[in-house]
Amino acid sequence: MSNLEQIHKNMNTSDFYKFKEGSNKMRIMSDFVEVKTLNRESKYVGIVSEENPKQDGDTERTQGWAWAIIRGDAKKEEGDDYVIVKFGRKILGQLVAFKNNPEYAFDEFPMPYDIDVQTTNAGEMNVIYTVVASRKNTEVSEKEMEKLNKKKSIKDIVDNIISKQNEKGYGDYDKKSEDYPEASENNSANKF
Repeated sequence: MSNLEQIHKNMNTSDFYKFKEGSNKMRIMSDFVEVKTLNRESKYVGIVSEENPKQDGDTERTQGWAWAIIRGDAKKEEGDDYVIVKFGRKILGQLVAFKNNPEYAFDEFPMPYDIDVQTTNAGEMNVIYTVVASRKNTEVSEKEMEKLNKKKSIKDIVDNIISKQNEKGYGDYDKKSEDYPEASENNSANKF
């Protein structure tokens, strides 16, 4: 596995949320940042940037990234935890429908209510997401807002990821790199 693939695999842990099978209860706390990622020959090659532009044959994927509180995650001792959630087209479309519905409309973040993203076939190509809104609006606690205010903005995080990928030459396969020998011609068996 290349370093880039390992980094991408690791991104689904730590501060990034990975949808699990069944109920995924959360409160979206920040506005969304549009992030475009690239796959080249079925391999993830990073976030689109000036130094990593889309090339012929690349598949571009648009996501909306936002901070969210995951409610009662059984894997965490504290229960609720802040993570970055990468929302794709299917979920974003359902959130837009809520935003445009007079009974669930919202104009600001944090959202005025929790949502439950019910997931079927998590991790599979045929995944199904159904977004269910909480029946009542609830205030975000002062403690929750303090935690959010200590977090970096999603834009700053994306800029840092792009900066790191540009330093390492991600997406630049003609570049020789001692850090990534699989990008050199001498090790063709391990190319991205």
